[in-house]
Order: sequence, then C-alpha cells, then structure tokens
Amino acid sequence: MKTGVRRRTAWNEKGMVLVTAILLLAVIVILGTTAYLQISGNLKIGSNYRQAKRAFFEAEAGIQYVLKKIEEDVGTLFFLTTPSAAGQTVTLPAYAAPSGFTFTAPSTLTDLGDSKYRFRVAGQASGNASATLEVDIIAVRRSLLDFGLFGDGTVDLKAESHMYSYDSRVTPNPDPTAFPGASTGLCDVGSNTQINAYMDTYIDGDTALGESSAGVQGTWNPSGVPIVTGEEGLTVDRVDPDPLGAVGGALATQFSTVITTNDNDLVPELQGGNTVIDLSGTMTLVGKSGGANYYITSLTLRNGSTLVIDATNGPVNVFLSGTLDAEEGDLEAKNGSQINNNALPTDFNLYSDSTQRIVFKHGSDFKGMVYAPYAPVEIKNSGNIYGLLWGNTVDIKNSGEFYFDTAFQTKFPSNKYRFTQIAWRDVRATVQ
Repeated sequence: MKTGVRRRTAWNEKGMVLVTAILLLAVIVILGTTAYLQISGNLKIGSNYRQAKRAFFEAEAGIQYVLKKIEEDVGTLFFLTTPSAAGQTVTLPAYAAPSGFTFTAPSTLTDLGDSKYRFRVAGQASGNASATLEVDIIAVRRSLLDFGLFGDGTVDLKAESHMYSYDSRVTPNPDPTAFPGASTGLCDVGSNTQINAYMDTYIDGDTALGESSAGVQGTWNPSGVPIVTGEEGLTVDRVDPDPLGAVGGALATQFSTVITTNDNDLVPELQGGNTVIDLSGTMTLVGKSGGANYYITSLTLRNGSTLVIDATNGPVNVFLSGTLDAEEGDLEAKNGSQINNNALPTDFNLYSDSTQRIVFKHGSDFKGMVYAPYAPVEIKNSGNIYGLLWGNTVDIKNSGEFYFDTAFQTKFPSNKYRFTQIAWRDVRATVQ
C-alpha cells in the first residue's frame, strides 16, 4: 500500500508541473498582449499627436500665406480705402492652398477697428486631424521710401560707422551720446546691388537686398564683425530706385515747374535769378505755408559755414539740378559746415535729379532728407546726418553717423500695406 501511495504522489506532481507551465504561458500571453496593446496605443497616440501637430503647422503656414496674398491684393481690396469700422465683414478673394499644403483659407476678415482685422485658418492632416488658428493683424501703410538709407548701387559702410533710428515727433533733438540705447531699431539699409559693412559698423535694423535691373540678386558682404540688430542680407524684390519719379515721374514734373516758378526771391542772396549758393558764413532759407520751393544748380558750403533752414512758416524744399562743372558735385558741405540745425528733418527736403556727387565732409552736420536717386552720396569721417538718405550709391566713411528719422515713413505714403500679426489663438484642434 505504501507503494501505491507513492505512485499517486508522483502522478500528482507531474500534473502540477503541467498546470504551472500552462499558468506561466497564460501570464506570458497576457503580458505580451498587454505590452502589444500598450505599444499599439502609444503608437496610435504618437501618430495622432504627429498628425495634430502637422495640422497645426499647416494652419500656421496658411496664416503666412494669407498675409502675403492680402498684401499682394491690397490694391483691389477696397476695405483699406475707407476708415476702419469695428464689426463689419470684409470679403476676401478665394485663396486656394498652394501645392503641397492642406489648409482652408478664410473667405472673410472681421474688422476690429483701428486698422485691425481678424481671420481663421483651418489646417488638415491625415486621420482627419485638424487645427484652427485665429489671428489678429494690423494694417500699416507702407512708405514709398521703405528704407532709412538706400542705394540702387553699392552701399559702403566703413569701419565704426553707425546707423541708428529715432522719431523726431517724439524726440526732436536726440542726444547722440544716448545711442545705441535710444535707437528704435528701424534703420533698415537697402540696396539693389551690394551692401558692404566693415569692422564695428553698427546697423540698428535689417540689411535688405533687392535685384538689379538685369534681375541679379544683390549681395550682403560683411567684413570683420559688423553688428546688425535685425536680419542680415534679407532677400526682397527689386526696390524701385526712383519711387518719387525724379526722372520721368511726378517729381520730374515738379522740377520743370520750379525751374520757372520758384521762391528764390524770398532770400536776398538768390534774388535776380541766382541759382548758385557758394557760402562762406551764414545764410537762411525761409519756408512758407505749403512749402517754399528753391531751385539751385550748385550748393557749396565752405569750412565752418551754416545754411539755416527757417521752417517757422512752413517747410523748405530745395530742387537741385547740378551742372557738370559744379565743384565737388551738386552739394558739398565742407569741414565743420552745418545745414538745418534748427528745424526738424521733415521740414527740409533736398531733391536732386542730377548725377553729380553729394558730399558731406569731415564733421559736417545735416538735418533733412536727401533724395538723389541718380547721384553718389558720401558722408566723410565723423559727418552726422539726421533724416533720410536715398542715392544711387551711398558711401559712409569711418565714424560717420546716420540717424534715420522714422517720421519720414508717414510723409510719403504708398498704396501698399504691411500686415503684421499682433495676436493668435488655437481655437480648435481635433483628431478622430
């Protein structure tokens, strides 16, 4: 009987091994299934997350696309020709997403007032993923003169020359010792050919390159360690080198009129048909309501002389048509000479339709706008210019100082607008 008992015990032990093996196999299967389900779920979650992010990025791309299209079509979108009125709806053209993008562009803008607008863009991705972004934008009218300093040809900024910006409506007489901290970051420098910047040049803004008349893209050529607070070598479309039309345009018509009908007789030194200023000492050009227009064929300031701009009764405009034998070009401000020390830069405009040089020599000061799209403009060592410079070429020598007065941005408005994003929000993001 003891033997029989031992046989039953052995049989029972074999059964337990089988049961244990089955249980272990079941546990392994459960663990494997659980791991599979977890991994599968994580993969699905990860895939959904990626698709949701892709839909979000599609919506973001859609916002930038719509902003670009609105800027391109602003001439035919008449909503900007009337005062902005909160609550009204503006109908947009049908903007289709370009190839490779999946977003739905808005059909309308909501006017928020004060030239601010709101629209939504819906981005789509695989798996019915979608994201809708709402953005608020502001329309800012662009100037015909979109740069503080521009040359159709080469812009050459020598070592330790400085480009700042300020607003004379806020700070009429900026303290030069307060820069660069006081600069407003808007002194954009542009060229259709090339911008050279050398050691310790400081540009408080962007450097932008358009195209030559032959379609060749301009180049950014830094040497040493110039400091640019904005974007370096920004690529833009060809910049109109003569947006005011000094030749063949509106400004040319004004030149023709001023040659025969001008205000030279307001100044004793220019009475009797005199059109040449060769100054040793002090001379005053007076303004009048609507602007006094002077016709000058040569303007030279000898060492230490001062040309005063009296804009008490209105701004002063000088229309400069140089002759080939004019000494050193159309305008020569010699060492230590000063132009417009009292008025605001926006009260004095110097227009040139000539190819003769405009030179500001060592230590000379100038407040005003130089618009000379066909002339080389040169600021020699330690010259100080407050206002706006627009030339065929621009050459600023060592330690030359240029202060762009941003008040000029509203003085010559164009029919173009810049739309800037001021707020955005994620209003809907779904994955099915």
